[in-house]
Amino acid sequence: MIPSYRPRTAATAAWQFACAALMLLTLSGCASSTRLSNPRDPRDPGRNPGDQPEVSDACPAQTDGGDARCSAYWTMRDAGFADAGPDATDSRNFTWGASALLAGPDLARVEAALQAGNPTGFTDRLDYAFLRNGPQVVDAHLVGNTWPDGYDLWHCTTADQVQNAA
Repeated sequence: MIPSYRPRTAATAAWQFACAALMLLTLSGCASSTRLSNPRDPRDPGRNPGDQPEVSDACPAQTDGGDARCSAYWTMRDAGFADAGPDATDSRNFTWGASALLAGPDLARVEAALQAGNPTGFTDRLDYAFLRNGPQVVDAHLVGNTWPDGYDLWHCTTADQVQNAA
């Protein structure tokens, strides 16, 4: 059950709605499709380097316009929330796909990212800001979806970091 109190901000309200949508999707039998939600989820097997939720009998592949039955992202959109952007379906705006060891791009994703048009190795977009009931998007851009450059940042000395830099 979601606590019933008045949210302080529109962002808090959107977060509460997203949590409620995720709970409803989980209860409806689409739990495997609600870890984090990309507009393309659930996906067809084989074209899924980030191991995102895949199609099933209960959760079919996304079609044009999105299907909210098994996607927290499309549940928010169907509820009237606007994705504050930038465009989550544009591969240049993907933000997920880094090595968990801070070794740069996950080497298992690089080829798929390049084929999709993302030059930095990212294959997914799983972070959003949703707006509704008044606020309007004026501008939106990502900060941090490119790799830092320069020797003064930190020394990459672990085996995975050295291998990835090669």
